[in-house]
Amino acid sequence: MILCHGSDVVVEKPILIEQRRTLDFGAGFYTTTNKEQAINFAQKVQERRSSANKFVRKSTVPFEIYRAVGILEEVAI
Repeated sequence: MILCHGSDVVVEKPILIEQRRTLDFGAGFYTTTNKEQAINFAQKVQERRSSANKFVRKSTVPFEIYRAVGILEEVAI
C-alpha cells in the first residue's frame, strides 16, 4: 500500500509529539492513499505557516505490517 503525507518540511522519520491542539482524529502522523489530498494538505500547511516549501512523502508499506498489528483483515467476497 502506498501512503502519502503532506507538510511544509521533509519528514524522514515521523516522531509523535504531544499536541496542544485537538485534531480531527487525535494526535498522530496523518497519511492518505490519495496523493492529491496530501498535496492539498501540504499547500494548506505551507499557507498556514507562511512557509516557502511544501512536500509530499510517499511511502510503500507492505500489507504484512498491517496484518501483523491487526489493522488489516482479508474478507472473502
